[in-house]
Amino acid sequence: MSIKEFRDTNQFLFFDIDRDDPRFKSDKSFELVLYNTLKNIKNKLKGYPTVLFTGGGYHIYQPVFIPTALENITEFSKFERPSEQFLRFAKYYLSNGKADKQNNPSSNHVYLEFQNV
Repeated sequence: MSIKEFRDTNQFLFFDIDRDDPRFKSDKSFELVLYNTLKNIKNKLKGYPTVLFTGGGYHIYQPVFIPTALENITEFSKFERPSEQFLRFAKYYLSNGKADKQNNPSSNHVYLEFQNV
């Protein structure tokens, strides 16, 4: 698979959880978002993501295998921008609706942010 094909198939979901976000009222609420997101990824995707503590929060990287862009799959042809819609669905679903509603990931920018729980 070429690098361009790899990029076009959204091979990773990326989550960014920043501790200094004022929406987190306590360390417990911050850690709870991490815990619940990891639990959802494990239970719903059967995934085991890489989690990096960045000094100011966490980055979560979950590989996903999509052999081609969703736009190339016949069953998704009736949807407008299905890859982008998938990323937005994953943001909401895996974060239990706690993702930042102002952030809308797209095929070119796989980035999910979290609000206070």
